[in-house]
Amino acid sequence: MIAGVGTVLAVIAYRLMGAQGPSGPVKLGAIDPQGGKVVSALAADGQLTVTYDQSGVPVIVIYDLKSLKEVHRITVGGPQVPRP
Repeated sequence: MIAGVGTVLAVIAYRLMGAQGPSGPVKLGAIDPQGGKVVSALAADGQLTVTYDQSGVPVIVIYDLKSLKEVHRITVGGPQVPRP
């Protein structure tokens, strides 16, 4: 879990250090799972894919690395949750 959160924070720090111009405030609460456990995090092609385990239900969330906004949320084995 610590490695997953560390990976997410490292990607955020990397994006902030390499950003050109103001990109706006970063809300870490948007990336931190509510009561969930980070299973994996992967950054590729301008997107950050984070997999959480929320009460035994896997949730995959995809973020845009430029804006750090949620692009898509997939609940595996449960009802689809609309993105914010």
